[in-house]
Amino acid sequence: MKTFPEGRLSVGVLASVLFLCLSSFSRADSLAPLSTQEARLVGTGELEVLLGFAYARDVGFPGFSRSAESLLSAPRLGFSVGLGKRVEIQAGYELRRVEDVTGANDETSYGSGDATLATKVLVWNESSVRPAFGLRAETKLPNADDRKGLGTDETDFLFDALLSRDFGPVRLHGNAGLHILGNPRPEGGQDDLFAYSLALLGPSLPVRRAGLRPALELRGLEGSRFGNDLLGGTLALRFEIGRTVVFTGVGVGFSGAAEDWSVSAGVVRKIDLAELFAKEPR
Repeated sequence: MKTFPEGRLSVGVLASVLFLCLSSFSRADSLAPLSTQEARLVGTGELEVLLGFAYARDVGFPGFSRSAESLLSAPRLGFSVGLGKRVEIQAGYELRRVEDVTGANDETSYGSGDATLATKVLVWNESSVRPAFGLRAETKLPNADDRKGLGTDETDFLFDALLSRDFGPVRLHGNAGLHILGNPRPEGGQDDLFAYSLALLGPSLPVRRAGLRPALELRGLEGSRFGNDLLGGTLALRFEIGRTVVFTGVGVGFSGAAEDWSVSAGVVRKIDLAELFAKEPR
């Protein structure tokens, strides 16, 4: 197992880079396999469905001084629905297989992961002088078994500010916020973390009837009292075919509880609910 090094990138430097770089853009798509959220919303009456998987080696999971030799999340399910011009509701769930979790009773376990519920609000759209800006609040429900290393069995709260802007064919997204994690260890005490991410989506390259879009992400957590700090990155490819996006990604950890390496893949499909439930003419 890897150790969690003490050295970290400065939060102030990364935050400065994040907000100086972001300073316009309007159709929303999931940024999967990236963890970054964009400020814009799924359209009113649209449902976005995600089905995928992720695999990570030597990762600080489920955190709080524990780590896993391997973590498989399969299947991963995600749902986003637009309730109007300003509000989007999200939900997620996954099954997990973890191997050799530090301090867990079982060497290998498979079972329920965590369910998440989130609300995203668009505060303002992009203009010629400002990026799109939104706010997101997420709750992680305590349904993963901590004794088996499948999760912390704690309720977590995530609050993030979201910025997004288009620079011609290139899209830039940044998130920053507070993540409050419940501690399942005997010492107790919640962990309050500063979370940040920066994602760059490249231009769409024509490939037959699809568009191939590369993407890069830097993500991190800082300020942990329990060894949950991390810094990692992801390189992704997204095949955009009409209302469908097929994605794949490779991640790498730079420090802390981030994975040594990871892979992920899946598909996102947009569904117009009005079309889906429209009555056929007699």
